[in-house]
Formats: sequence, C-alpha cells, structure tokens
Amino acid sequence: MTRRIERVNELLREELGRLLRDLRDPRLTGMISVTNLSTSPDLSHAVVHVSIFGGDVERETSLAGLRKAAGYLRHELSGRVKLRHVPALDFRLDDSLDRGMRIFELLEEAAVTQPEPANGGTRRRTVTAPPKRRRSAPHDRAPG
Repeated sequence: MTRRIERVNELLREELGRLLRDLRDPRLTGMISVTNLSTSPDLSHAVVHVSIFGGDVERETSLAGLRKAAGYLRHELSGRVKLRHVPALDFRLDDSLDRGMRIFELLEEAAVTQPEPANGGTRRRTVTAPPKRRRSAPHDRAPG
C-alpha cells in the first residue's frame, strides 16, 4: 500500500467517524466506531469496518442503516475532503472484539481446568533475560 493510500484511508476514517457521531438516524441505535477503512488502489471503493456496541438486533439494524446512508455519507465526505472522487462506501461489521473476547474466555477456561503437576512443581517457567554487559565509560579506560 502506498503512502498516499494510507493517508487517504486515515483521512476518510477520521472524517467518517465525525460524520457518524453527528448522524441522526433512528436505525443507528448502538455506539458505532470506525475501526478500519481500506480503499482500492484506484480509490473507487472503500471497505469500512465498523464496530457496533449493542445486541445482535441492534448491530444488524445499525449496519442496515449505515448501508442505506452510504450515498448520503459519501456526499457529505465529498464536501469535507479534497479528493477528485470520493470512493463508494461498503460497510462491514468488525467482530474482532467479539472474537478476542471469545479467545480470552477460552484461555481462562483452559487455565482453570488444567490439572496441577503430580510432582508439586509449577508448570510455568520464568525466563529471564541475560545480564547486560556493563559498558565502561571513556574515563574508566586505561590510556593506551
């Protein structure tokens, strides 16, 4: 990805986040945040990943509302950013937080159900970094 595409992605993500805070739509019930935005190399399309806090029904309703408002949001973005063409917006639900929480729960569950070692020792090994070598200061060195 080029530096220009990265800058455009960041600019669009920030502006879209501001627009969503000000958007008044009864379908947008949960708290919505733009987690990622990636544009195509020709800047014609943008996939917008949003995180919607709320229940499953609220998420689906809010996502449908965002998809319906995509044309309006694109129009509003065109007035805020200096681009020749503002990309078409495709909203997708970002469920990375849910997946992360599920993995965390599974790890905690595995740690609780793990049996204790038979020899009474601990299962965890602590790894320490090797001691750092002390560098002598220039005035500590013998003249030579």
